[in-house]
Amino acid sequence: MIAALWQSQVSKGAVNRVIAILRKCLGDNTETPEYIQTIAKQGYRLIASVSLVNSVKTVKGLTKPNSSKINFAKFSIASTLLILITIVCYQYFTQQNIPELKTTLQPLTSLKGNEVGASFSKDGKWLIYSHQVDLTSPLHLYIKSIQNNQIIQLTDNALNISAPAISSQSNKIAYFEKNYQQCQLKLMTLNKQMQPLTTTKLASCDPGVHFSTLTWSIDDKKLIYTDRKSDQHPYLIQQLTLDTGRIQSLSQLPDSHYGDYAIALSPNGKKLAFLRSKYWDNSELYLMDMTTLAIEKVWQFDFLLWSVSFLDDQSLIYSDGKSPGNLHQLNLSQQKVKHLYSSTGFLFNPKPAYKQGDIIYNQINIEVDLWRINLPVKNKNSAFIAQINSSSIDEKPVISDNSEALAFLSNRLGELNLWIKNTEKLFPIKSIDTKERLDSYFWLADNKRIIVETGTNKLLIVDTEKNITSIIKTVNNIAVHPSRSQNSRWLYYSSDKNGD
Repeated sequence: MIAALWQSQVSKGAVNRVIAILRKCLGDNTETPEYIQTIAKQGYRLIASVSLVNSVKTVKGLTKPNSSKINFAKFSIASTLLILITIVCYQYFTQQNIPELKTTLQPLTSLKGNEVGASFSKDGKWLIYSHQVDLTSPLHLYIKSIQNNQIIQLTDNALNISAPAISSQSNKIAYFEKNYQQCQLKLMTLNKQMQPLTTTKLASCDPGVHFSTLTWSIDDKKLIYTDRKSDQHPYLIQQLTLDTGRIQSLSQLPDSHYGDYAIALSPNGKKLAFLRSKYWDNSELYLMDMTTLAIEKVWQFDFLLWSVSFLDDQSLIYSDGKSPGNLHQLNLSQQKVKHLYSSTGFLFNPKPAYKQGDIIYNQINIEVDLWRINLPVKNKNSAFIAQINSSSIDEKPVISDNSEALAFLSNRLGELNLWIKNTEKLFPIKSIDTKERLDSYFWLADNKRIIVETGTNKLLIVDTEKNITSIIKTVNNIAVHPSRSQNSRWLYYSSDKNGD
């Protein structure tokens, strides 16, 4: 059923949601159903009553139809109508999704070194984050005014600050302070000038490699965080009540070595999203009802996810942890994933900003230029300009056989594109979808066409003169590690049936 209706990545929960939509269209309910009955652990049953016509007018020359055939026909018609209603309702409701976003980028900080764990205050006036001058220095806590760009350093000791979270009133910051010997969950109070007043230890935590995350409750009375007893125990979700200091474990001991290592509270405070990893190369997404503490698995990722955040009460945002990095949005009600943005580097810890539709994230960002160095071999004379400077990242240069054209990746338009520089002009290849990850590429012998290997194991051929891209048909529609013969008459690649 899933393969026939969706033909895309959805979970089994999509069937339940579509049935719920269908019931809404029919005015049906689960307690006293009139049309659709739930059969526990099996599926659904159509129970709509079919009324029979008591008298049938006969027409001369025709025989009276068989009643069983009438029943079957009516049931078939009713079933067909219900299926049509399901599809129409599903398409109608799925069209009410998040509007298309026009991506614009605005750097918020650019201090030399490493900046991590950024998040906004609720009113959008302040940005908190941790900053490290170099790899030998500790991570200190900073706060920045969005109005006047004033930056205030809040901590100055030999301990690392991680996972800072600011209260809704912007007068308190909770964070982890640690090194390899000790770890503490701390609370800092601020005055109106955002200067530290007091710092209090709230609890001890595991000083090992720290994947703990932290969030405030809606009323600022509790802190919800993840922690573990030692590196021999999995991470668990804890809740600390500030007035009493009481710590309550919200998650049971999971069947997982890593446990529950990342959390995010929905804007209305009713749901807590968290990640669980049984193995190193996958993550499971769960939702916890903050009233009953009941949990439900809602999504399975085939890669290790480091963080997740609510964009609104019905959707989550996350990055895939790859390079080039991709930002995605998961709609919980529709069980659909939407690609939002691609970048040349790793994207970390995406969170909603104070303006609706805005997202803040951490990115390793450096300025990289392309250079050409004349090697001690014979070179052709060329008007080709070898150095291409920009304030963006330019990487993975591949030069043509005649040394008069260069292909490279750049994010100078805001998203990752394949760019071409030849003797005449510099331009992007816009015929390749920016959602595609480009793993490798090389020029053909005509110095006009390029073979591209994508992250989805597809091969593309790009005509750089016409800016046209086509898919190359390959065995099993899977191809990796492509190469060519010297004259480009032959293309070589590896392939298997399962894409492993």
